Amino acid sequence: TKHNERLLGELQLATTEEEKALYIVEAYRWAYFNWQPWIGVMIVWTMAAPDWDETREEYWWAITNPDGSNRAAFSALLKARRDGYLP
Repeated sequence: TKHNERLLGELQLATTEEEKALYIVEAYRWAYFNWQPWIGVMIVWTMAAPDWDETREEYWWAITNPDGSNRAAFSALLKARRDGYLP
C-alpha cells in the first residue's frame, strides 16, 4: 500500500549512507577483536542489482549502487582494510 511505501522510505532514510559505512566497518572490527579465534568468515553480500530502485527494500541495504558504483560502506570497507584498520 501507499502507506507502507511511505513508512519504508522514512525508515530507510533513518540511517545515512555514511552512518551505514561506519556501522559496518566498526562491526567488522568489533567482531575481529571480540570473537577471535572462533569467528570464521563475515560477509556483506548485498550488491545492488541493475534493476533495483528505491522501492525495493534491498536497495537500502546494498553497499553498491545499481549502476555498479560504490556506496560509502563499500569504500569505507576497502579503505579500512587497505589502511590496516581492519585485518
